[in-house]
Amino acid sequence: MNPLPDELQIRVNSEMRGGEKLVWSGQPIPGRFMRAAIPMMLFGIPFTGFALFWIAAALGKLSGGLNQGHGDGLRFASFVPLFGIPFLVVGLGLLTSPIWMRRRARRTCYALTDQRTIVWTPGLFGRMEVRSYQAPELNRMSRRDNGDDSGDLIFEEFITTTRDSDGLARSQRNERGFMGIMDVRQVEDLIRRTLLPQPHPS
Repeated sequence: MNPLPDELQIRVNSEMRGGEKLVWSGQPIPGRFMRAAIPMMLFGIPFTGFALFWIAAALGKLSGGLNQGHGDGLRFASFVPLFGIPFLVVGLGLLTSPIWMRRRARRTCYALTDQRTIVWTPGLFGRMEVRSYQAPELNRMSRRDNGDDSGDLIFEEFITTTRDSDGLARSQRNERGFMGIMDVRQVEDLIRRTLLPQPHPS
């Protein structure tokens, strides 16, 4: 069991119920979370480039208007570059997503007790989401190996639906569990021995 940072260890200790014993605790491998953000980072390259092109083109037109001394058109044109700023912010967020995902991994932690598994996931504004999984919820647990003793233990799969700017619904498959951990097979075996003991053959 790897030691957790003090802040996370305090969270784990405060979550323990009376008589509950901690069996294992750990964190995701930061590099796993960072690699998952690579597609977002790649998408952010043209997105940010377009935003910069929009702002540069708008500033060029504004500069031309200043030289020609246009009145009402100049006042409107002075606001056009501002329209590109939200897109630039989003693009920069996509480009730096591996950094944010690494920070997210360092604030995420997992625990196995003699009663349940617990997942702490950081949210916005310093909030922390805590989810517990009792033995009946772990009967369908699955494992995904990465080939280097690391992997994911998936406790729950769910679908989220969002709508784009055109109102079209888009569904996305999501997973929760002990994601991106080392010694994934050993941790799975520990969960099964602790919470899902097999009945002895008669």
